[in-house]
Amino acid sequence: MSLGGPRPKQRHLEFIRGAGVYRDGVLDATSPSGPWDVAFPPDTTMIEIDACAAGGGGGAGAASGLASLGAGGGGGAGQYVLALPMAVVPGLTYTVALGVGGSAGVVGGAAASAGGNTSFTSASAIPIPFAGGDTGSNRGLYLRGGGAGGAGTGAAATGAGGAGGAAGNGLAGGAAGASGALTTTDFPQLPFGSGGGGGSGGANGTTVGSNGGNNGAVTGSLVIGHASGSFDITNATRGAGNTAASISYGGGGAGGWSPWAGASVAGAGNAAATAGSGFGGGGSGGGGAGAGAAGLPGYCAITFWSVD
Repeated sequence: MSLGGPRPKQRHLEFIRGAGVYRDGVLDATSPSGPWDVAFPPDTTMIEIDACAAGGGGGAGAASGLASLGAGGGGGAGQYVLALPMAVVPGLTYTVALGVGGSAGVVGGAAASAGGNTSFTSASAIPIPFAGGDTGSNRGLYLRGGGAGGAGTGAAATGAGGAGGAAGNGLAGGAAGASGALTTTDFPQLPFGSGGGGGSGGANGTTVGSNGGNNGAVTGSLVIGHASGSFDITNATRGAGNTAASISYGGGGAGGWSPWAGASVAGAGNAAATAGSGFGGGGSGGGGAGAGAAGLPGYCAITFWSVD
């Protein structure tokens, strides 16, 4: 106890897959990838959670040697919450599990995979009003991972772009070569986060392939403040189509956006996508004949207050 009587102090737990748990800034690497168990002090009955599920992998472009090669669609972002209040029972054990990022699509090989779910659970936890994922017999917070981006296809005429992966928040990815749009009223306060579809190849290889789809903004330009400056989620990372040696290549679709992610860059033309950094974002799609990028893992940070 401090001089002058009890003093409330803010505590912080940060769970990072591959590293471990930071407890008030000090790393505990005993269990690098979890799941992790945590209990709260006797005087803590309310916490705040910032968390996201993992992003889906980006699809690969078509592997065909035909004249028009479609690009891969971007993977969907994981569902997320910011400063979500949750009641807890002091001394009860809770478990944090983080989703694994979806794997990238391989040209002519394995398809991209969806991102894993993130959860904060206990068999005896107090329920919260949230409709995320399958709860089973437990009570707690469940966040859904983003869907995988589809692979592009090749054709003698126009190769089709892969579909964008559905986001964990229920939003659809953008159509091939077009802007994304809402298809459901699920979580309408989050009009972004899904992956964009890949661009199609140009007709008969004589025209430039179309651009990839954006990552799910409704219409127009939506610019969000970010730690490194503004980030235009409608157009910032989709790939541009091109033509080389009489083969038309579509541009890859943008990966879904997350508050904790550095954007994955979609493949332009016949280039591979570049992986992003951070947590929760979807991997972008590769351009025609280019590989996709992997989705980013889930994340969880918990803030609470206790008395010294």
